Amino acid sequence: MSIDVRQKTTCGKRTGDLAFVVGVVTKLPRRAVPAAARIPDRVRARTSRGIIELPTDVVEEGVIRALAQGGDVVQTQGLGRNGSLGVNITYQGAYRLLSCAHVLTAFDPQFVGAMIRWTADELEPFQDLVPVSGQMAVTYYDNPNEPNPAYNVFDLAWADITPALGDPAIKQIGTPAGIRAPVLNEQVRVYGAISRSLETTTVTSVTDQYRARSQSSAGQDIYTWWQNGIGLDVLTAAFLPGDSGSAVVATSDNMVVGLLANIGSITIRASPL
Repeated sequence: MSIDVRQKTTCGKRTGDLAFVVGVVTKLPRRAVPAAARIPDRVRARTSRGIIELPTDVVEEGVIRALAQGGDVVQTQGLGRNGSLGVNITYQGAYRLLSCAHVLTAFDPQFVGAMIRWTADELEPFQDLVPVSGQMAVTYYDNPNEPNPAYNVFDLAWADITPALGDPAIKQIGTPAGIRAPVLNEQVRVYGAISRSLETTTVTSVTDQYRARSQSSAGQDIYTWWQNGIGLDVLTAAFLPGDSGSAVVATSDNMVVGLLANIGSITIRASPL
C-alpha cells in the first residue's frame, strides 16, 4: 500500500484537485470492505499553513515488485566480481538469498558481513542490498597439483533477507517450491544473470569429482577439489562467466536442486544444497 498527496483522478483523468491518495493492490467495492477498515471521504491534516482538508482517492496499483530476484546480478563490495543471485528462499529455517561462495566471498570468511550489491542489469548501477550472513567452509590451495587435497561439497554462501527486499521468484522460471537433492537424468532449468538466457538441460551425474580454479579475494589463482558435484549436459546448455550462482531448478516439480558453480568448455557442474 502507498500513501501520497497528488491530483485526484476521475475515470482515469486528472481533475486538477489535490487529494489524499491511497494506493492498494486490489480495489474492492465499498460494501466488501468492513466499516472499520474503510477510508473516509475526506481527511484533515495540520500543516505549517494551518489545518487543511482534502478529499481521499483510492487507486489500484497492483503488486509492487520486491527488489532483487533470482537471475539478477550480484557482487560483494570489496570483491568487484559479478555473479548470479540464485534464489531467495527458506534455507535452514530462515528466508535467505543464496549464491555461490566463490561469487559472494571468494571463500574468504572476512567477507562475511560485507555488503552485497545488486542490479537487474549488469550495465545499470549497482545498489546496496544486504550483507553476507554466512558461507560453507571451503578448503583451497595455491598449488594446482596438490598431492592430497581435501574435497569440498558445497559452494554456497547466503544472506538473510526479507521478502520486501528479495523476491522469491526466479526470472523466466517463477517461484520454486522448495529445495531438494538432484535426481540423475532429470530435466532442469537455469537462468543466467550474465547470459540472460533460460537454459533447459539434464542432470548427467550427482557424484562428480573435479578440480576447479577461481580467484582468491586478493586476485590470485586458487584451486579447489570437489565431490558429489552435479553434472549438467554440456550439449544442451551454454553459460557465460558470471552465470555462477544461478539456481538449478527441476522441471518436474519446480524444486531447486543446486547452484551453477563451475562453467567449462566441456563440462558444466552445479553445487548441491
